[in-house]
Amino acid sequence: THPLLEKRDSGKVLVVVISSNKGLAGSYNLNIVKALSSYKNLREGKQIDCLTIGKQSEKAARVNGLNIIASFHNFSEKSTSEDFLAVRDVVLKEFTENGYEAVKVIFTEFKSATSYKPFIMQLLPVKEGIYKDILLQNQNGETSTEKKFSMYLFEPSESEVLDSVIRQLLEQALFNMFLEAQASEHSARMFAMKNANDNASAMMDSLTLLYNQVRQGA
Repeated sequence: THPLLEKRDSGKVLVVVISSNKGLAGSYNLNIVKALSSYKNLREGKQIDCLTIGKQSEKAARVNGLNIIASFHNFSEKSTSEDFLAVRDVVLKEFTENGYEAVKVIFTEFKSATSYKPFIMQLLPVKEGIYKDILLQNQNGETSTEKKFSMYLFEPSESEVLDSVIRQLLEQALFNMFLEAQASEHSARMFAMKNANDNASAMMDSLTLLYNQVRQGA
């Protein structure tokens, strides 16, 4: 047993929202706003607090009228998993001290260069299956085989090892979801800029044709 594995029923939920610091990424940030709004409607009458990563996610929380307990703007594609220790520590502190029944994460899951969509994942209490799907997936889309630990001896103790492992899992899960969001953001921005460039070229061609028609008519 472990406090981060136990189910609760307090009616309070903490939502970690991951989005970008910048705009001009097509519908990327708007989809996060919609996903947060849908979750708010789903939990109508329940208390929802937000921890935001990225300026746009902070705006999304404010648009939905949700309380923000912490906001992080200093992450980029150069960030490492160690940079997410601060986020993990805030999440753990809030979960253990303020009686949240769950911690959810809303981020954009990257499937391919043309496929990415908002996704809601439960971070706490820890569910083994969710973490296997996120952190242990190999290239074939299969999770690693289950091992039996009944014959192992743990030092210093099973409870202390479990506590350390869970904390590291939280850090890596948060970082993994941030990387998924970053990949989705870059892909969305690439397509948004391509569409803008194509539209500008089409407008130039149309105006050039119009100019030539007017010139010849004169």
